Amino acid sequence: MPGSPLFELDNLRVTFNTGGSEVRAVRGVDLVVNAGDAIGVVGESGSGKSVTFLAALGLLPSGATIEGAVRLGGQDLTALSRRHRRSLLGKAMAMVFQNPITSLDPVMSIGDQIVEALRIHSPKLSRQQARAKAIELLDRVGITEANRRADQFPHEFSGGMSQRVMIAMAIANGPQLLVADEPTTAVDVTIQAQLLDLLHEVSEDLQGAFILITHDLGVVAENTKQIVVMYGGRVMEQGLTHEVLADPRHPYTQGLLSCHPSLESDGQLLPIPGSPPDPSSLGDGCPFAARCPVGKDRPICHEVTPELEERQGRLSACHFSGEQAFAANAEVSSAPSDVLTPGAPLLGAEDLRVEFRRKGFQLRRAAPLVAVDDVEIVLRQGETLGVVGESGSGKSTLAHTLLRLIESDGGKVLFEGQDITRASRRALREMRDHVQVVFQDPYTALNPSLSVAANAAEPLRVRGVNSRSRSEIVAQLFEEVGLSQNMLERLPGELSGGQLQRVGIARALSVDPKVLILDEPVSALDVSVQAQILNLLSRLQEKRNLAYMFISHDIAVVRHVSHRVAVMYLGRIVEVGPSRSVLATPLHPYTEGMIAAVPSLHGHRSQRTVLESEQSQADVGVGCRFEPRCSLRIPECRTVDPQLIETSPGHSAACIVRAPSREEDS
Repeated sequence: MPGSPLFELDNLRVTFNTGGSEVRAVRGVDLVVNAGDAIGVVGESGSGKSVTFLAALGLLPSGATIEGAVRLGGQDLTALSRRHRRSLLGKAMAMVFQNPITSLDPVMSIGDQIVEALRIHSPKLSRQQARAKAIELLDRVGITEANRRADQFPHEFSGGMSQRVMIAMAIANGPQLLVADEPTTAVDVTIQAQLLDLLHEVSEDLQGAFILITHDLGVVAENTKQIVVMYGGRVMEQGLTHEVLADPRHPYTQGLLSCHPSLESDGQLLPIPGSPPDPSSLGDGCPFAARCPVGKDRPICHEVTPELEERQGRLSACHFSGEQAFAANAEVSSAPSDVLTPGAPLLGAEDLRVEFRRKGFQLRRAAPLVAVDDVEIVLRQGETLGVVGESGSGKSTLAHTLLRLIESDGGKVLFEGQDITRASRRALREMRDHVQVVFQDPYTALNPSLSVAANAAEPLRVRGVNSRSRSEIVAQLFEEVGLSQNMLERLPGELSGGQLQRVGIARALSVDPKVLILDEPVSALDVSVQAQILNLLSRLQEKRNLAYMFISHDIAVVRHVSHRVAVMYLGRIVEVGPSRSVLATPLHPYTEGMIAAVPSLHGHRSQRTVLESEQSQADVGVGCRFEPRCSLRIPECRTVDPQLIETSPGHSAACIVRAPSREEDS
C-alpha cells in the first residue's frame, strides 16, 4: 500500500518462562517506523529496549512468548514460519550487535564470513563474485587494504575495525531496516564518532530506516530524528529528539538527563534514586513510581498504569506529565574546581618506560613495542588526575606499572618520594596498603563463589586481620558506600552492576589507602548508576582526603571528576594541565580531536571534525607519533619528536606547531 509504514510494532508483549514463573520483559510497545526514519531508543539496562527489537527480528530463544504484531512492509512477521522469517533476517532487516568480538566466528576469515552472509540470501552468486562484493563492502566501511585484510581473522582486528566488519555484514544484502544495538559502547570516543558517521551514511544509502539502541543521550541527539524512552518494558516518552531532550515531559527522561555529564557545563549530577525494577515484580501502576519524585507519594501512580498518549503536545506515559522531577534531589555533586591547594606528592613516575617483546618465529627480531615511553607524572594528596586517551594509548599499562603489577624497563616509580621501582616484596606490600585499585568490570573483579562481604574482606584476611574485626570493618564500609547490611552474605551474581562496583570500592578502602587508581570504573554502568558512583567517589574523596587517578575514555566524565587531566597517545603524555583549561582550550591537535568527537546533547553533529583512521604502537617511528593523523602537520613533524612545553601555569603540550617559540617567531 502506498504510504504505508515500513515497520510497525502493535502492542508487542514478550514473556519469558523461567523455572515455572513468568517474566514480562516487554509490556505493550507500539511503534511506527517509516522509510527514512532514524529513531533512537534509550533507557537503563532491563528497560526492555534490546528485548523489544530482538523479539521483532525473531532472535529470542525458544522459551520466549511473543504476542502482538510485528509488521514489515505490512506483513505480520509473527504469522510467518520460523524458516520464512529467518530468510528475511539479513536481507530485509539486519542488526549490528554490541560486541563484535563475540558476534564474529573466530575460526573463519573476515572475508569468508561476509561471503557466507551474501550467499545465504543470493545462492546463485558465485564464490568469486561474493568475494569481490565482500572486498567492496570492506572498503565501503573504511577497512584499508581490504583485499589483504579479507583473509585475516577476527583476532587480528581492533574493536573498532571488528565493528566495521559487523556493519559490512549487516548492509551486505541491502536491508530496509537496520537496527544497531549499543554499537559503540566498547570503543573509544574517536572510533565511536567514526562508526556513527559510517552508520549514518550507510543508513541513508539504504533508503530504509535506522534504529539506534543506546544508553548515551548525546549519541541519540546527534544521530536520530526521533527518540523513544523505555522503562519497565514500556515506552515512557516519545517524540522528536531535539524537542524531547530540550524539554523532557516524563520524570524518567528528566532523570536520565540529570545524570548525564556534559562538556558544555559544570552542572550537577542528580542521580535517579534506587534501581530499575525486577520485571517479574511489576504489577499495576506506573513502573517508575517507586523511584519517581513526582509520583512516589501519589496513589494514582501506584494503582493506575498511565497509557502512552498525547499530553501537552507530547507523547508521554505519565499522570503528571511536565512536572519537574529532579530539581530538589539531595544527592548532588558539582565538578571539582581547578583551584585546589596542592597536597604532598603521593604517587608518580620519572622517565617511566615499559616495553613489550613481540614473540613468534616471524617476529623474533622485531623491535619491542614501547607501551609507556618516558612518562613523567605526579599525583598529589586530595586531587583527582584524569588520564584519557584511545585504547592502546598506554593508560592502563601506566596504571599497572605504578602498582608494580607490570615491571618497568626504565625510569622510576615513586611513592611519597621513595623509589619503589625495585622495592622488596615486603616494601611493596606496605606500599599497596596505601595504593589500591578499582577495576572496570565489577563482575570479573570479584570472586563469584565468595559472598560480597568475603570479597570486600579479602585484603584484610591477607594481612592477618582476625575474623571478627574483618566483619566489623566490612559492615562499616558497606554503610559508607551505600550498601545495606542485608547484602553482606549475598553472592556477586545476586547484585546489580552498580552495587558490585560499590563492593569493589569498599574492598579497595578496606586497608585505608591514600590513593585509588580507578581504571574505567563507570564505563560498564548505566548513566544513572554512573552518576551515583561518581557522587560516591566525590564524597569519599572529601571525607578521606584521597587521591584518585581516574582512567577513562569518557571525556565528559573526566571533566566532571578531575582537577587535572593528562592526555596519552601511543605511550606518551602529549598534554597535561588543569582540567578546565585542557578541555576548554586544548593545545594538542589530538586533544582537540577527542573533544570534537564527544557527542553533544545539542546535536551539533555537522560541526565536528572527526579524527580518521587508527594507529598502534607498531606505527611509531621518528618525529611526532600523531603526525599521520594530524591536520596541522608541517614537514618538521616527520623528523622532530616534540617534548612537553609549558605554555601557561601548569598547562603543557607536546606539539611543535603550537610551541610558544614558533608562535612568537610568527
